This record gives sequence, C-alpha cells and structure tokens, in this order.
Amino acid sequence: MVKTLGRALLLKVGDGGGPEVFSAFGALNSKTFSINNTQIDVTTPDNTTPETKMWFASLPGVASAAFSGDCLIEDLAVFKQLVALSMADDNSVNLEVVVPGIGTFAAAFRLDTLEFSGEQEGAQKGSMSLSSTGAVVYTPAV
Repeated sequence: MVKTLGRALLLKVGDGGGPEVFSAFGALNSKTFSINNTQIDVTTPDNTTPETKMWFASLPGVASAAFSGDCLIEDLAVFKQLVALSMADDNSVNLEVVVPGIGTFAAAFRLDTLEFSGEQEGAQKGSMSLSSTGAVVYTPAV
C-alpha cells in the first residue's frame, strides 16, 4: 500500500477570474477534508405483520463537503484576505482540495469560521472551516 504524507493534502484557492487560476494555500499545518451524506428515513412497518421488527430504509438526502485547517500566522496579507472574505455579504470562494492518490474535489465553499488564537509564550495561530455551497465535482487521480 502506498503511503502519503499528510502535508501533501492541498487546498487551492481560486482567484475568481475567467479563466480561474487556483493557487496553493500553503500556510496550513493541519488539514481535514470530509464528504458528508445525510439520509432521509423512509422506514415503514410491514402492513401484514406490523408487530415484527422493522428494518431501516432510507433515501439519499443532502450531500456536502467540508474543509478545516489550522496554521501559524506568518503571511498577514493572506489573513487580511481571509478577514475581508469572512466579513463580506457573499463569503464564498472557489476551492480545489487535492487528496494525493485519490483525486481533486472542486466546488464553491463558504467560509464558516475564521479564528485567531495565541498564548502568552506562543505564536499567533489561526484556524478556519469552510463548507460547500453547491455541487462538488470530483476528478479521480490518474
């Protein structure tokens, strides 16, 4: 089995241009990408023997993707852009999440949370979480 480094998980941010150019957001020390699928419960009892055990039945519900990351704040220009995005009425941005050996997930994401933290004897840190705002396009790795 091929092993990959966690730091190879890559977040790329679109510039909003046409054609759109994506640049790597390299400040993140830890990153998490998740694909979420909800289900709609359509379980019904058996009409002929309603007292018997019921088995769960479902239909596909809402699908979404989420990304979160933590970093040390080194490039203030990048974080000023994130603050401007978080304060905007439409705080969405086009992203590509590259999962090595798996593929690329592309969608518009909304900046849900932007946090800053710091301890007296430590570096200033930042964290962010984003969630997809529409369909996610998956391109398998070759």
